[in-house]
Order: sequence, then C-alpha cells, then structure tokens
Amino acid sequence: AGKTSLVNTILGFMPYQGSLKINGCELSQLDLATWREAVSWIGQNPMLLHGSIRDNITLGKHNIQDADVHSVLNDSHAAEFVEMHGLDYPISDRSGGLSVGQAQRLALARAMLQNGRFWLLDEPTASLDARS
Repeated sequence: AGKTSLVNTILGFMPYQGSLKINGCELSQLDLATWREAVSWIGQNPMLLHGSIRDNITLGKHNIQDADVHSVLNDSHAAEFVEMHGLDYPISDRSGGLSVGQAQRLALARAMLQNGRFWLLDEPTASLDARS
C-alpha cells in the first residue's frame, strides 16, 4: 500500500512533509527537471502520448538511432507487435489500438532507452502474460 504515492513523491509530483533525501540530497533542493532526466520510470498504468510508437519510445528526441530503438524493442519483447505495425504506427490518447500489456512493453522500452541512473518501477509487469 502506498507504493504509487511514494513513487509520485520521489518524482516530485506530490508534496511531502519531513525529509526525503536522494543520494544524500534533500528532494526539495533538487532541480526537478534535472532529477527527472536521471530517472527511468515505469508506472502501473503506462501513459503513452498521442503520436507514433517511435515518438513514445524516444519522447521526441531526434538524435536517437533506429538501431538503439530496435535494441530496446527486442529487450522489452515489444519488437514482434511493433514490426506488425511499424515504428510510425499512430497511437491515440489512452494507448488507442494497443493492449495494456503492449503499452507496458513500450513504456519499458522507453525507460531502457532513457537509461536513467535511478529506476522507479511501479508494478511494470502487472498486465504482461505468463510467457513474457
């Protein structure tokens, strides 16, 4: 109980009382934009953006090579369904056209590509099948 609230607090989305230190630094003293860049986060209900599969994995960063995208798709076991649709397959609001499990795999690929120094995982495999 409270895991999601803790994750949201660590990411700076929720206020807190008392002290919360990250690597010895008080969270309230950190630059949140810089802190969030260092975090690879996968939530319980992955949020995908209106855009393509590629946009959702790269978050609009244009300096990412296709080989790197394909590598994280393979590692997250998302390559099979992405190959059926293509990287430019449009995703509408609320992960339109994808299952929750597929959305979780894309969120995992995105986190892998971000390669954060600190990982926050909130039940990232909750909607994946047993084979996965």
